[in-house]
Amino acid sequence: MTGAGPCYLSSLSSDRRDAAGNALLNRTAGYALHAALMIAENHGPGRPATRARDVAASLDLPSNYLSKILHALTRAGVLVS
Repeated sequence: MTGAGPCYLSSLSSDRRDAAGNALLNRTAGYALHAALMIAENHGPGRPATRARDVAASLDLPSNYLSKILHALTRAGVLVS
C-alpha cells in the first residue's frame, strides 16, 4: 500500500539482495510472514481466535518477541487485534 501512510514494517524488511538481485527477508520478516499465514489459515466463522502463545510455540519463538512482531503487523493493517 504505497502512499497509505508510514510503513511500520520497515523494521521487518531488508535491503539485502542475493547474487541474483532478489530481495532477502530478514529473520524477523520471515517470522512475521509465517505468523500471519498461520493466523490466516486458522481464521474463520465458528473458529476460536488464534492465540499468540500458540503461534509462538509453533514457531519456537519467545512470546514477547512474537508479540512485538504481531504488534507491528497490526499497526501496518495486516492483522486486526
